[in-house]
Amino acid sequence: MERMMRRIFGKNRKTAAECFSRAFKRFEDGDCDGAIADYTEYLGFNPNDVHALSNRGDAWDRKGEYDKAIADYDEAIRLAPQDAGIWCNRAVARYKKGEHDKAVADLDEAIRLNPQDADIWCNRGVVRCRKGEHDKAVTDYDEAIRLDPHNAGIWCNRGVTWSKKGEHDKALDDFTEAVCLDPGHVLAWYNRAFVWELKGEFDKAIADYDEVIRLDPDNADGWLSRGRCWKEKGEYGKAVHDFNEIVRLIPNDVKLIVERGITLGMNGEYEKALADFDEAVRM
Repeated sequence: MERMMRRIFGKNRKTAAECFSRAFKRFEDGDCDGAIADYTEYLGFNPNDVHALSNRGDAWDRKGEYDKAIADYDEAIRLAPQDAGIWCNRAVARYKKGEHDKAVADLDEAIRLNPQDADIWCNRGVVRCRKGEHDKAVTDYDEAIRLDPHNAGIWCNRGVTWSKKGEHDKALDDFTEAVCLDPGHVLAWYNRAFVWELKGEFDKAIADYDEVIRLDPDNADGWLSRGRCWKEKGEYGKAVHDFNEIVRLIPNDVKLIVERGITLGMNGEYEKALADFDEAVRM
């Protein structure tokens, strides 16, 4: 009997390990449903495994099932209240759910537990910026940059906050630092272009939008924004070219088709403009 029990438990341990390994790989491959199923099976063997609970929460979060993610993080925090990473993960799920005050509270605790983690400071900055607490957000980004000065994403985030405060020159400085640190950072190029556009520096904006489009040819915002700048400069033919690309990428958007129609009219292409307006009416 004792030998039989040992054999059964050994098999269960092997099965559990296989479940965990398979779940991890499925999550990495983007198969959240498969990962959740495997973590659930694994937790049947080991219901108090903090890593499995947290990882399943990550899979729920990726699926947009934030309540289920939070429930898993709740249990993981109950079992491992000193793990700053889980507090941070729950904060992210709460942020995505729109529970910004709860997200800040979780990040406060995560920072208390691990004040040297730049990502946690950055995440709290993101939430505070969304709450309109721009000065507090800048303070969090300052600390994140002090801890991790080569992280382009943090510089980009602080630049966004400066822009929201109307401090465009500081925003430009931060976006410039971001693209110097990571020349492939599409969002930093886009954000810098947008600030140049706000300042009426359309040539500089177009140069940055060029880079956005070079790095990400399917970036509809890049084509739209560059087309808008060409239009502001009175170069309607170039604007039409960019709006053609947007409509190719997003073919059934009435507003984009109307925008292209207006630009075609400004470029003297009246028949094509009317065709766009007719299509917009049919839609």
